[in-house]
Amino acid sequence: MVIEDLILEAGGEVVGPVRSNRDALDLIGRAPIDLALIDVNVADGDTVPTYRMLRDKGVPTMVCTGGMVPLQMRREGFDGPVYAKPVAPAEIVRGLVGILEAEPVAEPEFVPSSPGMR
Repeated sequence: MVIEDLILEAGGEVVGPVRSNRDALDLIGRAPIDLALIDVNVADGDTVPTYRMLRDKGVPTMVCTGGMVPLQMRREGFDGPVYAKPVAPAEIVRGLVGILEAEPVAEPEFVPSSPGMR
């Protein structure tokens, strides 16, 4: 629970953890998620289905694993940071904060107030 504690101390909110794709997909479907930290191996296989749903929702994803990022994830565009276990919890939190700080802020769209304005 050290990672969760550090995330909370950094001002984040933790929704999870989950130990299977089934639980992850359920959580992603019902909770707002700004950023995800996933392992590539969970109780019901690799986390490719979880990655796909996160990607489709535009959720930046970081991997922390004792293995390798599945080839299918790489083929489908995963290019996030990967931390090899064992890694210090504080390093993981620094990586998460770095991702959030690097996320571009959407520019407001200009909408003219009348048809003739530019």
